[in-house]
Formats: sequence, C-alpha cells, structure tokens
Amino acid sequence: MTPDLTRDLIEGFDRWLTAQNHSRHTRVNYCHDVRKLADHAAQASLLELKRADIVGYLAFLQDYRRLTSPSLSRTLFSLRKFYKFLDLGGQGMLRGPMLTIPTRKVPKRLPDALSES
Repeated sequence: MTPDLTRDLIEGFDRWLTAQNHSRHTRVNYCHDVRKLADHAAQASLLELKRADIVGYLAFLQDYRRLTSPSLSRTLFSLRKFYKFLDLGGQGMLRGPMLTIPTRKVPKRLPDALSES
C-alpha cells in the first residue's frame, strides 16, 4: 500500500471521527491504532487485509507487545470503527475483516478495600 493512500485513509478517518464529535484524544488514539496496523501489515493494503491478518496482528500485540486487555479492546474497537468508515465511504468493505472477529470482554477490576482507619 502506498504511504500516500494510507495517509489519506487515516486522515479521512480522522475527519469522520471529528464529524461524529469524538474528542481529540479519542481521534488520536484511534488513528494511532490504525497506523500501527498499517505499519505491521508493511506492504499489504489496509483495503486488502483478511480476518487472519487482523487476528494475527491482535495476537502479536497480546503475545509480543504485552498489551493489556483494555488496550487490546480499544485497538479492536478502533479497527472496527475504521472498517465501518471504509464501508460507509463506499469501499464496499462491509466491515471487511472485522465482521467475524468477536469483541473482547474487559474484566472488571474490584475496588481496593478500605482500611479500618
């Protein structure tokens, strides 16, 4: 995938997120997640990635990058949003590789117990 096309897709994704009133912080994180996928995919186009590519990338993040469960969930959500953007933009993706990847449940953390004092 050419760097220009990747940049254009991510910039369009950012504009779409802005139109949906997402905060700057959210937009930066979502675009960062998509950019990292593009870097990982190297020569492959974001438009041509398959389910196995995405699952492999998520496994890489979990096993080698040691991302926490909430971070993996955000990455998965970011990629879902990106492929939804491509579908709505007429790319004919129909959420592409994200269609059959299940969402992750983030385990709930228990609050710290208060001391008697």
